[in-house]
Amino acid sequence: MSSITDEINQSVTRTILIMLAILIGTAVVIIKQLENLSWTDAIYFTIVTISTVGFGDIYPKHPLTKIVVIVLIISGITSIAIISQAIVDTLIKNRLQKLEELPSKPLELKNHVVVAGYSSIGKLLVKLLKQRGFEVVVVDIREQRFREATISNKNTIKGDISSVILLSLLSLEQSAGIFLTMDNDNLVIKTTVVLKNLYPNLPIIAEVDSLEVFNIRDVIELDYAVSVQNAIKRILDVDLFHPPIQLLSPGVEEVDKEGKYKFFMVPDKFIMEDVFSDYLELGRLSLRTRSFYPSSSDSFDIRSNRKVIAIPVEDVIKNRALLVPKNEELAHEKIILAGFPEYLVELIDSYDFDKQDILVLSNSEIDFKNAEDHRYRAIRWDISQSKEITKQYVTDNSLIVLTWGNIADSLVLISTAHKEKSNTHIIQLADLDEEIEPYIHSGATTVILHKHLIAGRLLQSFIAHHQLASSVIFSNGHLFEIDVVTNDQYEGKSIEGLEKEGLQILSLIRNGKSIDFYKKFRLKVEDVALVFIAD
Repeated sequence: MSSITDEINQSVTRTILIMLAILIGTAVVIIKQLENLSWTDAIYFTIVTISTVGFGDIYPKHPLTKIVVIVLIISGITSIAIISQAIVDTLIKNRLQKLEELPSKPLELKNHVVVAGYSSIGKLLVKLLKQRGFEVVVVDIREQRFREATISNKNTIKGDISSVILLSLLSLEQSAGIFLTMDNDNLVIKTTVVLKNLYPNLPIIAEVDSLEVFNIRDVIELDYAVSVQNAIKRILDVDLFHPPIQLLSPGVEEVDKEGKYKFFMVPDKFIMEDVFSDYLELGRLSLRTRSFYPSSSDSFDIRSNRKVIAIPVEDVIKNRALLVPKNEELAHEKIILAGFPEYLVELIDSYDFDKQDILVLSNSEIDFKNAEDHRYRAIRWDISQSKEITKQYVTDNSLIVLTWGNIADSLVLISTAHKEKSNTHIIQLADLDEEIEPYIHSGATTVILHKHLIAGRLLQSFIAHHQLASSVIFSNGHLFEIDVVTNDQYEGKSIEGLEKEGLQILSLIRNGKSIDFYKKFRLKVEDVALVFIAD
């Protein structure tokens, strides 16, 4: 948009300069003849007049000369103002570009994706988008994150994403979308408003921290807002209700629009043949670490107690009610919420549980206030009294959801609950990769890494918007579907070539049938490949 504006401004300035030159030349000739001046005096008088200096040593005598002088003065004032403004605009733009290290012209990209904010979530998102074949542009104003992003991303810009000048350089009118992962809700609001005014059709997908911003997403015209609340719900559904089969791919409501297959998780003993004759078993899933193990993999986790399967979309549509059952009966006697942040308050309220089944465990006054406002029972946590608290309030069939920021408190509660009540189901939300193993070894049933949770949901929103094939994020890699089309990056590529790029082919479907393949085997148009890329 700005590049078009710049071209128009340059064209207008050139036109004014040409017209001004013609005017000056014509005026010099007329004034020389009417006032009987030398060429030098005529040029001198014309320049002095048009610049509105007016020394008075030469003045017009002929009536027609006075008319010419009037035209020159008006034209001079107007032309000088326009040209001066153009020069100032250029100087300011060049100065800003130098300060923010902006490109000198718009990026020559099409169907690319912009990720604004190279946080841990933004970093993971960039990797996932590249794996799906998108060219990615990273924008971050922070020096450290900018430098980190430049190591693995050729298109990296340092600057303020809400700046109109910066936005004009991103070729957003030809972009597939923009992700806002800046860890700053105010900046998300500001940037969204600016973007929607400049590029109303651009898909905007943002990570938001506060429920206030999530709830006003329609007001600011934010296309997709992802918070911990809506990201964690699908995982909680599994642990709260233990459905026999769980959708891993995004949006059942979009199931007839996305790809050829949907990915599901089923218990080890679930017999799919009783329901489907046509499905593909791809591997196993560890609920503890959310890690995926392909069927062909040598590595295996004894805790991998779920199968991951792929079912054709046509079968999913026919059996929608069976594959996505309603959550009705709670699978636990009691739900213990170790920490009760605002996002969890709304999420628990949405389930319409009996409040007698909920217990809040915390030492935060904010958590106690949230519990009191919503009429949930709250008990004060004391790490020195962990055994007594566990014996008194935790049952064998309890579900504990931990969102505490203090790792010491979490580890003590997990360890104590696991030892005292071995059948207790414990979910821990973790912020860092290095926290996973301590939580697992302490006895957590499931550890959910925050960045995987949010990045996965952001990507799935993007996929749903563009009606792309399925994609599922695990803690150890990325499972997705490739639909080969004419002249895409996969047509004619060998299995060996894909493996060198890190893609493990789990299943290859040709003409609707799963077929055997070998390393020299090449993909054809309309082939469907189900692939996994390990971290």
